[in-house]
Amino acid sequence: MISIPLYVFFILYLLLAAVFTIFLLINFFHLVGTASLTLTSFVITVFVLGSATLVLFGTFILLQGVGVDWRAPLTLFNFEWILNLFRQTGF
Repeated sequence: MISIPLYVFFILYLLLAAVFTIFLLINFFHLVGTASLTLTSFVITVFVLGSATLVLFGTFILLQGVGVDWRAPLTLFNFEWILNLFRQTGF
């Protein structure tokens, strides 16, 4: 049986959020550094920041009210699933 704990997905989510934040900061400093401060760049930047804030806030709200056992295993593959395909079943 191949299984991984749930906290692996949470760590991957945090890593993805960190990479997104790094690229967001690079984008923001690039806009300021090249003086590309137009209305279009402002609207898109506000939209991206607002979307990211909503996703992070939604994650916080959803994880706050749920009692999750992060050490619980998530089964990715179980050999019994294959063996059950070849067992005879009566109709």
